[in-house]
Amino acid sequence: MLARCRLENEVTMKSVRSTCLSFLAFLAFLVCSSAVAQSSGPDARQISDPKTITSASNPNARPIPIDDLYFTRSVSSASWSPGGKEIAFTTDISGRANLWKVNADGGWPIQLAQSDERQYGDTWSPDGKWIVFQQDTGGNELWDIFAIPSDGGAVINLSNTPEIREESPRWSPDGKTIALNTKPKEATVYDITLLDWATRKMTPLTHESTPNHLWQSVAWSPDGKTLYADRLEVSFADADVYAIEVATGKTTNLTAHQGQVLNIASSLSKDGKKLLITSNEKSGYQNVALHGYQVGGQFG
Repeated sequence: MLARCRLENEVTMKSVRSTCLSFLAFLAFLVCSSAVAQSSGPDARQISDPKTITSASNPNARPIPIDDLYFTRSVSSASWSPGGKEIAFTTDISGRANLWKVNADGGWPIQLAQSDERQYGDTWSPDGKWIVFQQDTGGNELWDIFAIPSDGGAVINLSNTPEIREESPRWSPDGKTIALNTKPKEATVYDITLLDWATRKMTPLTHESTPNHLWQSVAWSPDGKTLYADRLEVSFADADVYAIEVATGKTTNLTAHQGQVLNIASSLSKDGKKLLITSNEKSGYQNVALHGYQVGGQFG
């Protein structure tokens, strides 16, 4: 019995150590990503020859024991609270990819939702009272959108559409609307749908007419009147950034171009004047750029 307890303790400690290392690695990734985002870009640099890249040898390195691989844990979908004091994220520390949160200044994380189903894409409401996320059933990837109080409580299914995939929830600044990327089970492309927080009513915002393009939301303007989005060709060889009038659904192409160019936006500055994008238009490689919206629907 004593030997069994010791073995269980060793297994538990291995799992805890692996989880902590995964979490610390994730935080390090965030710091590195922030630094990269601020760099000037590789326009004047040459692509490295893979044959010239080497790693320093370590004579003390040993193969990883197979048993240790079973204790590997992951951390993803990190989302800051509006006040910057907490971070919500997904981890499988408990064996399932569920929703957790942790204080930004450190400490052990708290599990917010317990489920046998996978939970990803968490995002905080503007007032910090709610967290919405996507969850599927039995690994079918037909995600529904759920909400849970940020301090814990009952989980609410906001969409409840078994035959439609809803992903990447994004709150409007006033907290009244959530933009979703949606795709019916038999469809080939994604559109953007608006979910009314109070009534749960869902209204299509885009109406893709081709079988080979898809939409994904990027960011709301500070006044909530515009939703920025990417429209991508399904092979990911061509894409543009659009501004969509929320009231009318009117779309404006902000990165119109000739030929195949991959322009993809990822976020909007707090003042709503600049979008962070990547583009391969000038060099053929995806470079990072800040672009400011100008009157007339173009970026400069």
